[in-house]
Amino acid sequence: MKKDFNKFEGPLYIYPKFTSCSSSIGPFIDALDPVYKRSKIKAGDIERFIVVREWPKDGPFGQKILHFEAPHTIVGAQLNMNFAISLYLHRGSASVYDFTEEALHDKSVLDLAGRAGYEEVPEASEYTIRLVLRDGRTLEAPFKYSRGEKPEPEAIDRRMEKFASLTRDRLTDATRKQVIDMVERLDSVKDVADWTLAINKLLKPIVGRTRNK
Repeated sequence: MKKDFNKFEGPLYIYPKFTSCSSSIGPFIDALDPVYKRSKIKAGDIERFIVVREWPKDGPFGQKILHFEAPHTIVGAQLNMNFAISLYLHRGSASVYDFTEEALHDKSVLDLAGRAGYEEVPEASEYTIRLVLRDGRTLEAPFKYSRGEKPEPEAIDRRMEKFASLTRDRLTDATRKQVIDMVERLDSVKDVADWTLAINKLLKPIVGRTRNK
């Protein structure tokens, strides 16, 4: 593995995943996030949201959006466009901590998910989430869907935020920094087996620390 380590260096052509939902849903939420937070509106201010992309409106994906069926499992929720976007609008994030059994039965999330709309556009067009507000205004978060045509931004800060979130129950700030430092020095490690054991010791659960609900 160490011998081939340099093969992993270079531009990234795969869009990084920052949410705990399908890779076809995440980019919509990523584009929506700064627009939604700048607007300072709440989920209760939204009459409906409209998904805009190239799926045929009368095809299975377009119809799933227009005829919402509530998911019964967490995995089903992570794969459901309506639910994932509505959950984000209510929670302000769509991380592994947001997709819970409790969320599956959240009436407010389900209600907004059931009011979603869909608009078909040509494949080369920008995609967007359009928020239709109760006061008549609309907000849009357009973006160009990545298909690996050019390198993706490294987005180091967002990657570190995601790592911190996913390890918040198992690492302190200090041990998290240790793990990051160890990974960055992997190419100079003499014994990968010892390195792996050391990582595993740092990842042991921290007694007395509980997940924030």
